[in-house]
Amino acid sequence: SQHRSAIGSILGKVIAYSSIYAIIALYLVNIHFRLFHYPDNSTSTNTTIFLGLYLLVCSMMATAISTLFSRRETSLMTLLWSSIPLLMLSGASYPLEAMPRALQWLSWIFPSTHGIRGFCLIHMTGASLCDVWQEIINLLTLGCVYLLLAYIGYSLKKHAFHNHLITT
Repeated sequence: SQHRSAIGSILGKVIAYSSIYAIIALYLVNIHFRLFHYPDNSTSTNTTIFLGLYLLVCSMMATAISTLFSRRETSLMTLLWSSIPLLMLSGASYPLEAMPRALQWLSWIFPSTHGIRGFCLIHMTGASLCDVWQEIINLLTLGCVYLLLAYIGYSLKKHAFHNHLITT
């Protein structure tokens, strides 16, 4: 019962956050890209499926990381502090292959690395989902890891809160 409650809370957050981000992603891909004439060689199906997976994994990562903080303000400050280094690590602004091997390995634990690579291949070159299977597998693996970490963090936080109630 407690396990179902934890999983339900985590999945509820993931679905809620992903739904909000999906609206923004749909705007970017369907309106913004066309308005500014970005090249588009993709199919709507491939883009939607890949972006949906990417958004779910990002939301799972955010949920897992949120369990590390007791105050929302602290998590926001951490996000602001880490956003530029994570952008650099993703390979979007600097070639991943030109980075030291340790930074390349570090970049693999973030969904943005695989999401950007897969999205660029799908959107700019017209790659199919089969062509980006490695990115999909990496995102699915990260999603499972983040879901497990979110569950552990949520359980530890709930256990600590319960112990605090008993001692006070």
